[in-house]
Parts: sequence; structure tokens; C-alpha cells
Amino acid sequence: MKPKITVYPDGMQKASSPPKTTREQREASKQYSTAAIEFVRKQINILKPYELSQSQRLRTYQLMMNDDAVATCFIARTMAVAKAQARGSFQYNINSPESVKLKEFFEYNMKNLNGQSPLTIGMAASHMIRDGWSPFEMVFEAGEDRWQGLWKLKKLAYIHPMTLDNLKPWEVAAGGDSILELRQKSDAFIGSNGFSLANFAGVAGVKKIKYNRVCYSSYAATNTQPVGNSLFDAAYIPWKEKQLLQDLTLVGVQKDLAGMPVLGAPSDLLSKAAEDPNSTEAQMVEQLKNNLANLHAGDQAFSIIPTDTHNENGSGQKQFELKFLGIEGGSKAFDVVELVEQRKRSIFSVFSCQNMISGENGGGSYNLLEGQTSIQAHAVELDNMVIDDMINRQVLRKLLLLNGNKPANESDIPVWKSGDVQELSMDEYGKYVNRVARMLPAHADVVNAILTKMKINHRLSNDASPDDIREMLFTFEDPSKTGQEVGSGSGNSQDGGAGSDNNAENAA
Repeated sequence: MKPKITVYPDGMQKASSPPKTTREQREASKQYSTAAIEFVRKQINILKPYELSQSQRLRTYQLMMNDDAVATCFIARTMAVAKAQARGSFQYNINSPESVKLKEFFEYNMKNLNGQSPLTIGMAASHMIRDGWSPFEMVFEAGEDRWQGLWKLKKLAYIHPMTLDNLKPWEVAAGGDSILELRQKSDAFIGSNGFSLANFAGVAGVKKIKYNRVCYSSYAATNTQPVGNSLFDAAYIPWKEKQLLQDLTLVGVQKDLAGMPVLGAPSDLLSKAAEDPNSTEAQMVEQLKNNLANLHAGDQAFSIIPTDTHNENGSGQKQFELKFLGIEGGSKAFDVVELVEQRKRSIFSVFSCQNMISGENGGGSYNLLEGQTSIQAHAVELDNMVIDDMINRQVLRKLLLLNGNKPANESDIPVWKSGDVQELSMDEYGKYVNRVARMLPAHADVVNAILTKMKINHRLSNDASPDDIREMLFTFEDPSKTGQEVGSGSGNSQDGGAGSDNNAENAA
């Protein structure tokens, strides 16, 4: 289409541009820009102080949770912590009546929480991995039954760090050596209907929570800085680069799928079109170029081209041939997919979850996998130690102070101990019990621990005597079941000992 000529009063002639089409607006037949990976890396370093600032970091952490690698590692760590807390129990001084009574009182508290359990508390407390800390408000109520007259723990109300005031999340006492209160935004009390869920007189839209009612789990926290270190800080750069590289990969895949249309045409047609821009041949070439551009931009679903061959009899090579060529990546000096995998491995390493990377990029030998699993177990064990410390030093001590029954001896105070991060198999546990059976005291706690591991619901009473326990055990008439046949080492026998001791499975 020839441009329209407009004559202006000053005698100048100007050609108006032809109207833009949808294809021209979205056409990208050639890339003139660069991906600028190194430039984007510099931009990441510029954005990091802002996105990890006090006011923005929690929002950044939530955004990072949308990444598959970050979410997988975070969920794996929190699940392992929650399972260990669910298997936790109180350790106490069995020889102290006061310690036994406190242990029963603490168990009463843990079993009668309002809609909570050690499992749910462990899951919420493990969010310190992401947010740097997990604060709770300790809520108490009057005890019942044999514990009437005492205060008991009603629940540990989780306070999401995002609900705290961005500029001033807590109030520090004069002198700066302690915290007086947390400052929770009034927006946190707004329900889905838009009305407030709590009636309180807020100060500048803030609800104040006295700090002596607060407990928290955190890494490297201090008296005036309860927020510790977040693993998401170390995972920020590989996560940001991974997002960029994945976007570039999608662009490359899109170009590979669309391809570049290439049309082969007779040389004499192209020559005549070049000689005379107004010829029929030139118009045909221009129309073919427009069709190719529309195909590449997606504005055209098909194209009609002549099927004439170079030979008049209809045989031989066709004069026109349309092909779609993909983007050849062999000439690149880098592999985008491998770069994404490198960042993914970095994220897994930050969370000590290397054992979760399977395949040729992360599997390795069995010994390597066992070592990586052990590293993850150590990290999860530290998480549980932090949560155990919160329960023992903050929650249980608060209970003792409220009830005024702190024992004289520190060793008589029961302590909460989370369960094993990596449980032994029944086969390994059976070997262990068999090896130490002669040293185990005939006490209800010992038998109950074994029954719990075996997932047997029966429990012995705490006041069961050793004779009562022995009477409850199975008796076998067949000596082979007890290891007391000939050669067992009983009496004055000079034989080698019980057959079970000589079993290769039980060899030390």
C-alpha cells in the first residue's frame, strides 16, 4: 500500500505513516536487546537491602514461598520439627515426689490445651525458620478436678510477625535493656466482614501486648532484639536469580515452539522484485514477507504459496518451500537449565535439605546421601532445641511463678524434650532393647516407653511394683523362646552364654 501524500501550504510534501496493525505492534522478528544477566545480578544487589529491610522482609519471605524449591525445603523442615514435637515428653526426677507431681501437672497442661497440641505448637514455632522468630501470647485459665486452685495453660496464641507494626513492632524500656510490650496493628483484628473482631482502645491503630505474657522461639535473639536470623535471607540471592533464569527459559521455550518461518523462493523472482519495486514480482514478495511476519507474530493461522516445481512436468524441487526453524542453542556459552539447577541446589543447601535433591544432579553415592540426611537431622534437631528451650524457660517457668510452687531443687523441675528427629526402625530398636535388657530397671516408665515404641496401647500404672511388672510378662514353656536352653550360661554352666548374645544380629 502506497503512503498518502499530503501537500502543506509551505509547499512541503510529507508522507503520512501507514496505519499500524496488530502485527506491527507485537512483531519481534529480531532481538536487539540483551538478557543482561550480569546487569540483573547488580540490580539484585541493589534491591536486596530494600526487599530484606525491616518493613519489607516479611512480605519478601511470603513471596519466596511461591517458589517450588523454597517451599519444598521449608515444608520439609517444619514437618520434621512438628513430628518431633508431637513425639515429645517430660523428663523428670523419678526419685523426687515433688518432681513426679510437677510432671503430672505439666502433662495435664499439655493434654488439655484449647484446640492445640504439641504438634500444632511445633508447626507454628518452626516458622522462625522463615520469619526469624515465632512469638506467642501465653493465655492461662483456672485448673479443674485435682488441679483446682492452680493456673493452667489455656493456649499459646500464635502472633504472626506480619501483624506487628512495621515501624515500631515493640516498645523498649528506658535504658534499652528490656522490652515492655509488643505492638500489634489494629488491622489484624479486622474480620472478613470489615468489622473489628475485638473491642479495644488502640493507640494510633496499635494494640499493645504486655511482654511478660509473650514467649517466642528464635535464633540468636537478645533481650532487646527477639528477631533472630532467617534462613530466607541466605536463600534470597539464589532465589532471585532462579526466578530470572526461569523467566528467560520460558522465553526461549516460547521462541522454540513458535520457530522462525523461512520461505524459499526462486532467485529470478527475487531479482525482478529488486530491479523494479513497482513490478508484480515485487508486490508478490512484499505480500509473502507480510504473511511470514503475521505467522511469526501469531496474527495469521495459515499461508497459501504456489506449489510449482522447477521442472515443467511437475517433478523435482518445489519453487516455494516454507519451513519453521527453531532457536539453536548449541552456540551459547552457558546452559540456562543448568544455571537454574545450580540456584536450586544452593537453596536446598541453605536449608540443609541436600538429601532431597534426587537424580544425577544431587543423588551421589549412598554414603553421601546418608551424610546429607544426617546434616538435615542436625539442623532439625537444633530447631527442636530452640523450641524446647522456649517451652522450658518461658512457658513452664511462667506456670511455676503463677502458682508459686517452684521446687527448691532445680533438678526437680521437669523439662520438655522433643522426640527423635529420625526414629529408629523396629528392627534396630529391638536389637537395642535386647542388648541392654539386663540393665533396664523393672519400672513402669521403662515398659511404657517400649510399649509406646511398639505402638501398643496398653500402659502400666506408675505405681506398679517390680514384682507386678514381672508377673505381667509372658512366660514361655519352650526354652528356645527365653534363651535359657543348654548353653545359655545359667547356673554353673561353662558354656558361652545365651544364644541371643551370640546372634550375629546382636553383635556389638
